[in-house]
Amino acid sequence: MNIWDEELLKPQAEYPCLEFVRFVKRHPRFKTFLDIGCGSGGAHLDFLLDHDLEPTGLDSSPAAWPDVLGDVQDPDTWDRLGTFDCILDHNTLCHVERPPFDKIHDALNPGGIFFMVAPTEDTCIRDELRSRSFVRFTSEVEIREMLEMFSMIRVGYSEYTDHRHGGQVKSYVVEATK
Repeated sequence: MNIWDEELLKPQAEYPCLEFVRFVKRHPRFKTFLDIGCGSGGAHLDFLLDHDLEPTGLDSSPAAWPDVLGDVQDPDTWDRLGTFDCILDHNTLCHVERPPFDKIHDALNPGGIFFMVAPTEDTCIRDELRSRSFVRFTSEVEIREMLEMFSMIRVGYSEYTDHRHGGQVKSYVVEATK
């Protein structure tokens, strides 16, 4: 069994979403990653560090563990970031009214990929009832329209049980290539 297979067998709370683990496995040449809304570090940054990759965390909260403290909607934040092989958004930009997809596109290295996990409308409605706020619901049509500046867009679908918060989580899994 190789290291990637071992990672896929770990509990979900300990490591990032399985789609991201599989994505990293499919793209071994990628070394630099930006995690938008990294929070206190957690699963995605730990996973990347554990595999000798180079993650950068971006968050607007000083209580988080960002390498770059800044607002994702502020152009000055993007000017300080540099470029990356992969930019990760795991359920962060769904809380942003006008996500800066043009800045994300510009911050990708040639051939880089924007990897996004976005909740479906079903998941958003369930979470709205639990007082979790989403600025917008996401549909596959909306995703394709928002990411029209990318050369290729792949939209998949994921569903899993969230034992920590309860209930089924339905998400779109998006890969958009520069």
